[in-house]
Amino acid sequence: MYEILKILHLTAVVVWMGGMIVAAAMPAGGLSEKPVQSLRLLMTVGIVVTWVAGLVLAQQGGWFSEGWFHIKLAIVTLLSGFHGVVVARLRGRGYASSESLLWNSLPWTMIVIVFIVVYLVILKPI
Repeated sequence: MYEILKILHLTAVVVWMGGMIVAAAMPAGGLSEKPVQSLRLLMTVGIVVTWVAGLVLAQQGGWFSEGWFHIKLAIVTLLSGFHGVVVARLRGRGYASSESLLWNSLPWTMIVIVFIVVYLVILKPI
């Protein structure tokens, strides 16, 4: 069951982060409403499954006392905040214009952050 849960978690992360990167990279108003709704739904399912499966895996693995896990948890919380910003923009209530440096760097920032999370999970350096 642990391996199946890990597969579910990783799949959800790919769906969530893929949607986030696509949404952050596309220009404001770049899609009609139906694809935007589908993208928001995918991202929302991705974040929920990522968190639920991840917390269950952490409990099963006994990682709540591990230093690397605390760093990962903080980083994933930051990514969850980015999720809120991206969803707000998709709903037309964006916090940053498409031309802002923050918005333009967001896809690359998310890729770097995901790299750090993967590093922490695989190597467990702390």
